[in-house]
Amino acid sequence: MTLAPNVFDAEPIPEAARAEIDRMLRTGDLFRYTAPHEAPVTLLEHDFADFIGARYALAVSSCSAALFLSLKALGLPRDARVLIPAFTFAAVPSAVVHADCVPVLCEVGDNYRIDIADFETRLDDGIAAVIISHMRGHTSDMDRIMTACDARGVPVIEDAAHSLGTTGAGATSAPSGAWAVSVSSPTSWSMPARAGSWSAMTPTWWRAR
Repeated sequence: MTLAPNVFDAEPIPEAARAEIDRMLRTGDLFRYTAPHEAPVTLLEHDFADFIGARYALAVSSCSAALFLSLKALGLPRDARVLIPAFTFAAVPSAVVHADCVPVLCEVGDNYRIDIADFETRLDDGIAAVIISHMRGHTSDMDRIMTACDARGVPVIEDAAHSLGTTGAGATSAPSGAWAVSVSSPTSWSMPARAGSWSAMTPTWWRAR
């Protein structure tokens, strides 16, 4: 029997990363607005966007904030219905409610992935947006999800907090939806510390919003 991987212990921070953290702390240049150009946060956003193949990336304080801002940038009306998986983190329905929308749950299979048949049944004319959470690295079938949503013109937000670094269709960490949000935390596979979150997007006007 194959043992499940340890998802509780964080990996050690490499020596080079610790040295860079110490250098930044000594300069005090930790924020977006402390340099006229190429501030550390700006450079990190550019590197992250390149890493996942998005046009833009925006660093924010938490994954909850990234989800909330993504929903608000879509301009959804009050009480808009947002389809989310039943197996997700509490921040997902909380962000939906915080954005003055209504969460609608769809079933998840024994493999922790979206039950596509139930998803397609619930994706009716009353759904204004979709959030897909890839919990514990179990990525759902984004090809079928995007096909169904594109056919109805429904925007998709990917909660990639637990799937940063996974691959699909030959691309590393590439978001399938309009937005992909990812949190920097030990359980997010790629980042050493819960320093913030990301909202990666494609269209220019969403970055402006």
